[in-house]
Amino acid sequence: MSHNQNGFSLIELAVALAIIGLMITPLVEMLPGYIQFKKRTETKATIELITTAMTGYIIINQTFPCADVDGDGIQDYNDGKCYYRGGLPWADLGVGRYDAWDNSFNYVMTKGLTADKFDNYIPSKYELKFAHDEVVDEPLLFPAIVWSDGMKDNDFPDELENRNGGSVFVDSPYVQDYYDDVVAGIPLYPILYMLAKTRDLEQ
Repeated sequence: MSHNQNGFSLIELAVALAIIGLMITPLVEMLPGYIQFKKRTETKATIELITTAMTGYIIINQTFPCADVDGDGIQDYNDGKCYYRGGLPWADLGVGRYDAWDNSFNYVMTKGLTADKFDNYIPSKYELKFAHDEVVDEPLLFPAIVWSDGMKDNDFPDELENRNGGSVFVDSPYVQDYYDDVVAGIPLYPILYMLAKTRDLEQ
């Protein structure tokens, strides 16, 4: 007596699972890279918001904000003098505190840069180098820098450059376990333009 067999045999199931495994493996391997790409994109978008908020702050207060050194998001002073390197004063700027990896943003600005000095200021304080395809472009100069340390601190030279307390910063392409910082300069010339427009409206 013959019987109709419904379902799959063990061999057929094994073959099906093997095929599914082959299809899923590349996706699993790509997932960490996609997650990091998404987080870097989110962090870059946040830094753009920070730049916009800082422009508004400078136009209203006629000065760059000081750094936050105690983590409360409010600018800090030492004997009336502005801390110029530390964390981002996110509360004073009205922006988020953390990047996509839940790390606080870093911030450095030129000491004593107030609006009465803007017109004669040449932004030569901080160099930001853009590296790509093993080529480093001519650095751009900024009065202030905001950056994220990314997922972790790596010992890659470009990341060490961003953490050594100096005046040179490097924005390189993402390379896993080597470089994952997100760096941006705060440009002065758009601020000067907005200040000029504001003065025209006040006249």
